[in-house]
Amino acid sequence: MLFDYRDTEGRQRQRRVMARQVLERNGVLYLEGICTQARASRTFRMDRILGDLTHADTGELAPPSSFAWLAQPAAAEQVTPPRQVARRATYQTAVFFAGFSEKRRNELSDLAEGADMQVRASITKTVNYVVAGSMFGERQRDQAEALGIPVIDEHTFRAMT
Repeated sequence: MLFDYRDTEGRQRQRRVMARQVLERNGVLYLEGICTQARASRTFRMDRILGDLTHADTGELAPPSSFAWLAQPAAAEQVTPPRQVARRATYQTAVFFAGFSEKRRNELSDLAEGADMQVRASITKTVNYVVAGSMFGERQRDQAEALGIPVIDEHTFRAMT
């Protein structure tokens, strides 16, 4: 989705975000998702979204308040919380592909490298996202959860590239 956002310094910028959930903290709603410009999980205060949200594919408009249903616990349980990553001047997204055939993993690795992402050979604390295929195992999910790494599907990954 696309929206205009006013940051803490008062600057207004357009954001393209794949929304994952809406959270409520101390009476304030936050939109959490993957920012395609930053290629990372980001959280946006809903009260700093200016105007309507625009669906990137259809152009359909929706007010930010229409996404409040995502704040319900049932919707939130389906989303893996993002890992907090410190910003660095030379930040590069690192991904690990799990549950894919060798051919498909190689295709996705090429796509990731073309998007200036690093492809890791194992799940470690330096991985930003685990991309899960149809053969993704419970042990790999447990590893990612233990390290606080978001698990995303191939469609979400492709939208980031």
